[in-house]
Amino acid sequence: MFTSGVDVEVHALAPIAGITVDDVALGKRDSAAALDASADGWIYTADLGGTLRVKLGPGAHSVLATLAE
Repeated sequence: MFTSGVDVEVHALAPIAGITVDDVALGKRDSAAALDASADGWIYTADLGGTLRVKLGPGAHSVLATLAE
């Protein structure tokens, strides 16, 4: 369990269609700056073969990433 939140970056992924946290859709942000300014959310970029960045608030969470078709 995270007490102050977490910001995770994963490389070399296929494009992402959506992220759910505890069975609720997590908001996609328009840019890294927008994600930095938000309490939570996610972005996907083509950098480094594909980069997913997910930002969550404190607590224990169940996170699911859905790949784009």
